[in-house]
Amino acid sequence: MDISERISLIIKEKNLSIRAFSKSIGFADTTIGNIVSGKSEPGYKVLYAVCKQYEDISPQWLILGIGDMYKDEIDHSHPIPNLVREELLVQSQKQADDLINMLKQSHKQLDDVISMYTKLLEREKGGGVAHRGNDARCADAG
Repeated sequence: MDISERISLIIKEKNLSIRAFSKSIGFADTTIGNIVSGKSEPGYKVLYAVCKQYEDISPQWLILGIGDMYKDEIDHSHPIPNLVREELLVQSQKQADDLINMLKQSHKQLDDVISMYTKLLEREKGGGVAHRGNDARCADAG
């Protein structure tokens, strides 16, 4: 199968007309028509546009005719990726729990510091009022 036949197959597989395919990759109908009919070879820009527009098509297959038409997709139903994904979720949850516990501990420590600071301020404030009162008495006595 040559490159013009592979482009024809893409058009057929995507259920497109030459006009719709041409428009989707930004080229004139006549350009694609000439390629599909074998009158001309596709240039780099056409091949690039096809690969860019139809990301599921294998560029190696399109250009060289090697491999499958469609790129390989990861099988998400395979048990190993599911186990890995599950393990990552467990680890992420554990890390999130650890972070929450650290934040709670930091919050408690911050509350303790604020409480101690508040008590210290109250003592100083209480002591300061009494001290000023003594100063006032001393001034009156003098």
